[in-house]
Amino acid sequence: MKIRFFIIFLTAANYLSATAQPSLKQQLDKELVFGKGYTMKLYKLNTGNLCEQEKAVAIMYNGMLSSCFDYVRNISPDTARKIIKLIRTPTTYGGRYPFCFYTDYALLITNAKNEVCSYVSVSFNCNQLIPYPGVKEQEVLSKGELHLFGFSKKGYTSLARLLLLEKEVGLVWEH
Repeated sequence: MKIRFFIIFLTAANYLSATAQPSLKQQLDKELVFGKGYTMKLYKLNTGNLCEQEKAVAIMYNGMLSSCFDYVRNISPDTARKIIKLIRTPTTYGGRYPFCFYTDYALLITNAKNEVCSYVSVSFNCNQLIPYPGVKEQEVLSKGELHLFGFSKKGYTSLARLLLLEKEVGLVWEH
């Protein structure tokens, strides 16, 4: 009996250590920027992962990197600056969005001290993104009850290309 309990204990401890995500200090910038010494990483939602969120929206959850996502790759500094510029450009938006948000991919941006300074949840399926901190450029075309902060055709295809996700998300814009 003691051996069985010990084996169960070791199995549980091993599982918890394997699924634990690193704690990262968050020091969110006031604006979405990509400064000197910053890094950008691309993550993909993995529905097979044990996930602490009922509906995964953000890569950061309770001050920790969410276990819902798998690391894909680092984004080069040049490409990261282009992505930030795209997100900060009003013509990236203008499409209606379906009333949904299901994160497909996430961008995690850390500063030179390896603190999370911003992150972006991207939903190609729902035609939009949610940056933290938010960007005013996303709301430029929204007037009154009309909300046009979904991707424009150009915004969708440009982001897919910059993230090297043309095959995964397709370049046929259906929104």
